[in-house]
Amino acid sequence: MAYPKWIYHREQAPDGLFVACAEDEPTGDGWVSTPALFDPTYVLPPQLAPDAQHDLLARGGRPFVAYPAWRYADGEEPRLVLTAEADEQLDKATWRDSPAAAPPINATPPAFTPSRETPPPVTRPVDKKPKEKE
Repeated sequence: MAYPKWIYHREQAPDGLFVACAEDEPTGDGWVSTPALFDPTYVLPPQLAPDAQHDLLARGGRPFVAYPAWRYADGEEPRLVLTAEADEQLDKATWRDSPAAAPPINATPPAFTPSRETPPPVTRPVDKKPKEKE
């Protein structure tokens, strides 16, 4: 079991007990990994092996896309793509998955130019000696 973790017990720690390492783990029955297990009808979801690649998260190194999906290009109407194969046929330099305009690949960011909205620099008040009374 990986540490650190939270464990729960119906009577001893219903709000959870933080366990930093194996030596801190309590002994005895009734300790569970989630308070949902206190309900006898709850079934744990299937667990992936730590080194397993989840099919929905990594398909050939590409992020998962739920099709149908919209694709956008400057000066073009949005296009609905129904399958991954149809998506592969689009020019990746033109079509993108966001309506926001993408900057050119080799674009350099503009230099900072102060605007009227830039606040004035912070200055420290000059310490003045109090005037002596005559």
